[in-house]
Amino acid sequence: MKKDPRGQKPNIKNKRLNNPQSCIVCARRAGAFAVGNGGRFGWFCEVCGPDLAWKAFSAVHMDDVEMRACKAVAEMALDGDPDLVIHAAELPDFLSWCIIRFADAMRKEFAS
Repeated sequence: MKKDPRGQKPNIKNKRLNNPQSCIVCARRAGAFAVGNGGRFGWFCEVCGPDLAWKAFSAVHMDDVEMRACKAVAEMALDGDPDLVIHAAELPDFLSWCIIRFADAMRKEFAS
């Protein structure tokens, strides 16, 4: 993960807190509802719902959760082939596949 100029990893959770555009769980488009307290809110999409949103809102190590989800998607994409090649014409579909699988992996992390 790229570090900021001060040498620290970015805090993924902070990008989703108080952001009505992004689901706190899966980072997809949020709906009209949020969980939270003390002026801090985590909006959620209709697929993730409030239960997973509360778990994500309360997560201490969101960066670690997101990294595990990213690794799971990478493993699915490689499917045992370390020499994966994606042609330019296939890239939009591949990125769409990655986004959907990432959202699924994040939901799975918080469902367990």
